[in-house]
Amino acid sequence: MLRFGLAIDNQLIHTIMKFFRFITVFFSLLLLWNVCGAVQTRLRDPGLGCTWKLHEFRNLGVRINYKSCDPSQSQWELRQKDDWIMQHRLGDDVIFGSHFLIRVFTKPADQSIEDAIREQVISKIEVNEWKSKLRNSKDQKLARKACEPIEVERHFRNTEAKIRLELYPKDGSYRRSIEKDLRSFPRNFGCGAHGAGQGSRYFEYHPQASKTRFIFVEFGWDEDALFEENSIELFEPR
Repeated sequence: MLRFGLAIDNQLIHTIMKFFRFITVFFSLLLLWNVCGAVQTRLRDPGLGCTWKLHEFRNLGVRINYKSCDPSQSQWELRQKDDWIMQHRLGDDVIFGSHFLIRVFTKPADQSIEDAIREQVISKIEVNEWKSKLRNSKDQKLARKACEPIEVERHFRNTEAKIRLELYPKDGSYRRSIEKDLRSFPRNFGCGAHGAGQGSRYFEYHPQASKTRFIFVEFGWDEDALFEENSIELFEPR
């Protein structure tokens, strides 16, 4: 009788443990589904009459969701030019913003993203803002010394594999001159063509997807977004 009672107790305990494992897995999946659902709802709205269309540039190893709208609205096209992905408006290619959208850079796998940006971008900053060549030359030298890649975001909303960096001048004479100039004519934000602008510009590094490539993004303005910035993916070029 004792052995029979122990057998029943062991069977009951085994059944209870299976039940609790099932409950744990169920709620884990439910939580994951809710998180994924929340991520999807936070993605940018393409706007009335528009959807996101996936574009893949195999030679560059980049995928991106770009806006596709009904014929009553402006029609856009993406094209590759060298290491750039460019955007063009069909019919009338005059746009408010930049035709340049994404630039792909390469680097050694063991080089940090900050050192890669210093070597390939900051050391090559050009300044042509001023009529005075002397002023341009002076600002260019200062910018190459003062500008730094600053990490501004990690673990993007729909992935944990992205790092965003922006160029900013360190505190000093160059930064103070930029701040002074912006009070009079807000156009030169410093650090050259890859530095801050009136619209959003930044670098992205996806170390889990590729340690040898990173990108520069000309996003523009939130209210006029033509692509879903969280959709950018890097893969090995084909």
